Amino acid sequence: MFSVMVIAGGSLTFLISWLGCWAANRENQFLLYTSSGAVREEVIKSMKKYPYYQDDEPLKIAIDKMQWHFACCGWEKGAEDWKENFRKYKNELPRSCCFDPEDENEMRNEDKLCTMKNEEHFKKGCAIEFEKQFLIIILIIFGCLTAVALIQFTAACFAWMLGSAIA
Repeated sequence: MFSVMVIAGGSLTFLISWLGCWAANRENQFLLYTSSGAVREEVIKSMKKYPYYQDDEPLKIAIDKMQWHFACCGWEKGAEDWKENFRKYKNELPRSCCFDPEDENEMRNEDKLCTMKNEEHFKKGCAIEFEKQFLIIILIIFGCLTAVALIQFTAACFAWMLGSAIA
């Protein structure tokens, strides 16, 4: 059953990705908006799992590290996302919105709460910072691929010139 779900999820991911690439190639605005909308809805659906933040330790660690690394809190609307989705406390925020999750002294001090009223919490949402970081990574990968392609093209030109000189 699990393998069927993995195959179905992978197929859906491939289909959405292929749709986005094909739409970009054809410069079809409707398909581009459809593709980006599907991806956006998946991200929002994943972020709606925030109420289970305390129950899922790997998810909690990942969210804490992301929020501290990007100096952000929540996803789209900043700390307001936690207010809407964190059922346990309406005004409490994850400690990573205010304190370094890696700092043992800060995390052990339970007297320090990270709340909506605390002015020290991060204000911006993580979506914009995540997109910026993703774009930087894509540009680095594109630059490396371009460099490899140029090296291969140069090698092919030299091979062609050598072949012409021999013949």
